[in-house]
Formats: sequence, C-alpha cells, structure tokens
Amino acid sequence: MSGCSSHSQTILAQHVPAESVNPVDATVIPAKTVVSGEASGEALVSRMPLSFWGGLDPSTGKVIDPRHDLFGQYVTGKVLLFPCGKGSSSSSAVLLEAIRAGTAPSAIVNVETEPILAIGSIVGRQIYRRWVPIVVISREDFERVNSGDTLVLTGSELRVKRGKGN
Repeated sequence: MSGCSSHSQTILAQHVPAESVNPVDATVIPAKTVVSGEASGEALVSRMPLSFWGGLDPSTGKVIDPRHDLFGQYVTGKVLLFPCGKGSSSSSAVLLEAIRAGTAPSAIVNVETEPILAIGSIVGRQIYRRWVPIVVISREDFERVNSGDTLVLTGSELRVKRGKGN
C-alpha cells in the first residue's frame, strides 16, 4: 500500500481484533466513522491508493486511470475499499458529482481517509440529501476483505460475509 502516509491530516483507525458474529455467516470489523451512514453491497477492493480526480468518471462510475488495478471497473453501488486517497483537492468535487449522478459507491472504506474526500460526501448530504458513508478500518482488517465479499456497514461496524471462493 505504498503512497499512504500517516500524517496528521489523515483519519486513521487503530487495529482492534474482529469478533465473529456467526463464524459461518459474517465477521464484524470495528470501523471509525468519518461520514456516518448505513450501506451494503459487494466489496470492490484495491490495494492501491486512488485519486478520484482523473481516476473516476463521475458520469459513469467507471475507474478510468489506466495505471490503477481497478481500471475499467464500476464503483456504482459497491462498497469501495482502497487504502487511501492519492492527491487532488478536486477529489471532493468528483465524489460530489458521482453522488449527484447516482454513480457513487454505496460506501467507502479506507485505512486512511483524506478529509478532502469526506467533504464531497458531506456536501452531498447538504445539497442532494444523498451521501456516501465513509469509514476507516485498521490495515490488518483491510487486508482481510476481498472483492466479491458482501459488506454491511452499520454505525461503527463493518460486517463481512465471504464471497464464493474467498
């Protein structure tokens, strides 16, 4: 997860061991709320930082950065996990436009969240009464989630049900 730095402008989570709700069905991962809300969906996981500016087409929800491991995939309705943002102060505007267009992820889960990205979701709540919940989880817990898992975010808990083959 190169590119993520633990400086004071980021919001970080501490590792807390996850508890099993039902060993067959789901695992609970503690999460620190950045932007509150509840969401669920299929996990779309990247181990690379993501810049929404130049990395996501807000009109389609498609990842358009050809250097990114999610290139060509759609974030719409997914619980998007990436370790941290990369770069631009315009990321909040891109997220806000995706919220307006209905192409945003259902939730964002990071190890570190840049406040500028959270602003896009917060403004979406104020302007459109729609937003993307954002939480941070520990690096250890982040590594345990895979694309295809089913995730349910409620408050400060992220419930993970393993997808087929995971």
